Amino acid sequence: MAAFSFHLPDFDAPPNDATQPNTSSDASPPNFDAEPLFTIPDYDTAVPPAPADAAIGSFEYDLQHNYHLRWASWDAMRAWMKAEQHDKSIEFLRKESPPRHSSNTAWDTTTVYICARQADGCPCRLTVKTYPGTAEVLGFYKAQHSHATGDENLKYTRLDAETRAEIEKLLRQGMDPKKVLDQITKKMYREGNLDDLRSKRADRRHFATRADIRRIQKMIEEETIRLASGDGASVLAWVQKLRDEGHFVFLKRSDEPPPPGSNLDPDSFVLIIQTKYQRECWHNYGSRFAGIDGTHNTTHYENMTLFTLLLRDNWGHGMPAAWMIFSNGQEVTIDHFLATILAESPTIKSDIEYDPDTRKFRVRSQSDPAIVYNVDLDAYDCTCLSFPLIRFCKHMCAVQHHFPEEFSSIPVASLKITPEPDAEGDSNGEESSESESESGGDTEIARTRIDLQTVDDLAQQLESLASLAVRDHQFGLQRSFVALS
Repeated sequence: MAAFSFHLPDFDAPPNDATQPNTSSDASPPNFDAEPLFTIPDYDTAVPPAPADAAIGSFEYDLQHNYHLRWASWDAMRAWMKAEQHDKSIEFLRKESPPRHSSNTAWDTTTVYICARQADGCPCRLTVKTYPGTAEVLGFYKAQHSHATGDENLKYTRLDAETRAEIEKLLRQGMDPKKVLDQITKKMYREGNLDDLRSKRADRRHFATRADIRRIQKMIEEETIRLASGDGASVLAWVQKLRDEGHFVFLKRSDEPPPPGSNLDPDSFVLIIQTKYQRECWHNYGSRFAGIDGTHNTTHYENMTLFTLLLRDNWGHGMPAAWMIFSNGQEVTIDHFLATILAESPTIKSDIEYDPDTRKFRVRSQSDPAIVYNVDLDAYDCTCLSFPLIRFCKHMCAVQHHFPEEFSSIPVASLKITPEPDAEGDSNGEESSESESESGGDTEIARTRIDLQTVDDLAQQLESLASLAVRDHQFGLQRSFVALS
């Protein structure tokens, strides 16, 4: 590189006599070969001047006008940008790529990157350009930031592309999200790694959270779950996909008429799904027990409810046998759900169906399977003919036998029964025997009277007596009933 050299006079030399001129022939000439004090580089020799006819925006023109960064290729530019982000703990965001006019062929593309904190007023900006006829890339970089860089700025940056790709790879391999998080952060914030934390620079991947893992997991799920851009089209695509795979699907759209005899609301939406595995489980365990569980607010759509048909396996664990999503929670919709599943598997006859939300059971008659009785444990009531007559109710007995955890016994101590002699005689006209103390061998006979203060108390006692009577028949006990006066 050519340079200009400058020499300063020797100020330590003795001064000449100011009164007489220096005419001595012994005066030595200046030494121009001595080491120069400083040099000024000749920048003009590094880059030749642009030709006079260089088009504005061309490679030669930009090289002379502020585009002081130069890379051999686009990949080299990306590598430099990655190193810049890592060294300063900053993040570049691609802002725009201004279109090139068709008449201007001086450059190919222009890409602008800004600091991720531009919204806070950061002026940092990187502009890169590519040109026709060459793979070289030029860049104009305004490197000033209005905020601190380094570790203090890491919390304002996102995970880099390599880390996100690594997380996606691990999730696609089936690794648990918690283990993915441990592997990405390398368990850095454990007590055994405190020395490394103090001696090394912080890395953005060490600040990864479960939310970062979940965002990437949702992105993967959308590729396999959301089959279309719109929810309606995605549902139709799923229905066809499940049917092609051999699963059972019933769909009634809100704009379709209901099936004949279903009594469904014409404007209702109903989607019933039973997979092949669920159908197998339904065949194996459906005859023992079937329960229905309703879950609300599973989607952002109003009045949409998810119902699950539940079974119990050999260990008593609940397992889903079918699902239904519907927009109308009427009883006819639930009846249609059960009827549809039973029609799909006609060999399955479920004797008891349970709804845990209402604590009500539907018990099928053994003599006439078309008749179903409703058993309510809270009201302790059955719709069969035997229960109102205080006879043995096998439907209530079956429910208490198969669902003991849902049944709570009524203690006898809750009955307000106190013995008291009847001084006024029998109100029904029967003769009452009076106690005679002089007979000696006769036992005093006393009637019982229930102390009831209100009509509500009377209803409660009658219900308690009815429950006692049912249990007497169930266990074959012989008990006497209290006469009400």
